Amino acid sequence: MLAIIVYPSISVAQKECILVPTAPVLGTASSFSATSDALQPEEEVTSIQIRFETGTGIFTSDTDDVWFDIGPRAWKVGDDFGSGTSKTIALTAEDINNAYFNLGPEGKLKVKDIAYVRVEKKGICGLTDAPDSLLDLAFPGGATPANLLPQALGDFDKAQTALGVANDVLQFHQKAIQAEQEAIDKLTGTIAALRNSETSVEKQALDVGTGILQKQHDMETGAIQQFENVVETYTDKVCGGIAGIIPVCILWNTVQKTRIVQHITQAWTDATQWIVNEQTQAASLGKQALDLQTSITNTLSEQAGHSATLTQLLADKTAEANVAIASQALDAAKAYDQALNDLAQKALSGIPVPQPGQWDLHAVTVAVNGKVLSTFIVDRRLKRNDSSAISYLKPLSPEDEFIFGLRANIPQEQNEERPNSDEIAAGITTPFFKDNGISGWQPRPLAAASALGILRHKPSPGADGFVSFDLELQQVEARGRSFKVNEIGAPRYLRIEYSNVADTRYLQWSIGTHLLVQGPVLWDTDQYGFYELHPTRRSQVSVASDSDTLSGVPDVVTAVMKAKWWIERLFTPRLR
Repeated sequence: MLAIIVYPSISVAQKECILVPTAPVLGTASSFSATSDALQPEEEVTSIQIRFETGTGIFTSDTDDVWFDIGPRAWKVGDDFGSGTSKTIALTAEDINNAYFNLGPEGKLKVKDIAYVRVEKKGICGLTDAPDSLLDLAFPGGATPANLLPQALGDFDKAQTALGVANDVLQFHQKAIQAEQEAIDKLTGTIAALRNSETSVEKQALDVGTGILQKQHDMETGAIQQFENVVETYTDKVCGGIAGIIPVCILWNTVQKTRIVQHITQAWTDATQWIVNEQTQAASLGKQALDLQTSITNTLSEQAGHSATLTQLLADKTAEANVAIASQALDAAKAYDQALNDLAQKALSGIPVPQPGQWDLHAVTVAVNGKVLSTFIVDRRLKRNDSSAISYLKPLSPEDEFIFGLRANIPQEQNEERPNSDEIAAGITTPFFKDNGISGWQPRPLAAASALGILRHKPSPGADGFVSFDLELQQVEARGRSFKVNEIGAPRYLRIEYSNVADTRYLQWSIGTHLLVQGPVLWDTDQYGFYELHPTRRSQVSVASDSDTLSGVPDVVTAVMKAKWWIERLFTPRLR
């Protein structure tokens, strides 16, 4: 059996950051259950399951926001995907059509709306292409293995010390157990001696009692006589002379006589004294027996106390568990040090090595309505500047990818009660984040497009020089192809970032105004991400009538946008 090494935890980014907007996590952890039955294009999407399989090894897990994207919609599905795990997130109909996206009944998704599936790992604070870990900010040059190694060696020393302390505590615990057992054994011997003494005293008392009863029986039955007849000589006076004649005796004569009298026998006397003596001894023995019983009771109570303490000590596995934990931590720290050292050596050789916060995504399986939609192998790390993996369900041209990637919801950060709040924040976020490649704009294979749509939010001028507004699309044209949105599925929306705040015509536009916009195509990586057009000239933004179509786009504008697309096609890598 292969040993699985659990590397020490690395400090991760906090889940939320002050002043950085965040989206709710949708879906719940579940077990994957799906059939291989075919999905029908017109089938409404009522449930989605996504199974994420994470690789094993050092720096493979993810604690940053993860978004799951199917083109028209995207959901933040979690921020905890452990090393070596297979985790399934289930999206219910309530999650799919939640209030965060503000969809109406006409916005329900169908299977035909899904042309690809994409998984994106954000950086710290949920920002695209932000550092993968706070450790990247802690070290000059980032959280490279060489930079992490000194701290890891220090942690190894601490782990050794912790194991030593845990062993000392365990040894103390074991000595306490031994002391309690010795006390119990000693008290057991004491109790046995007291019981022997009690038995001896009780036997003596029984013998004494038996003797008394026997002696009393002998006295009662006459075996010991109480009286005996004794002939006793005594002196008596007899009147002499003429006592018969004279009423008063004048002369008395002394004579010796004998008589029989009863005396208490010596045997009776001795027996009586013997009984008294034996009763005294019986009382003494009774007191000894009572004292012994008290001593036994007290000793048993003391022994019970030690037994209870011993039971508690034996049941308390904390010290043993702490040793096991400390031992595992030491093993992990040792393995981590070795892994970091190996990575540092590889880095010196110019071999790319993983860093904290990079997610080693092995595979993704998607099921819709309980039926498998797609399984694709990723087997690479999602990280800063390479944060997403995409799998196409069918071949897509650049314009197809653009059309199928248009969101079926208006970006939530637009707030009707505070329509300028996002643009005010943009004055800070654009120079500090977007202009530095964090949560910024990315090119896509499609360089430019034209869009005809209905204004769904009041235009918002921002402190960053952009006027932002959203269109519910009616028609899109790109690379000479025209698409009527009502023919491709759910309603689609497009954010417009017009970098010409000096053009104050937007002040006259009301919600419901039809607008024709042309310009470069960019992908805004904020949160779930969405397509934007970035017109820069007044001629690229105009009010249209209800009956206008994109067939009226000037050929010269279309030609310029196509030329721009080919230039970006040649010099900008195609992102996947």
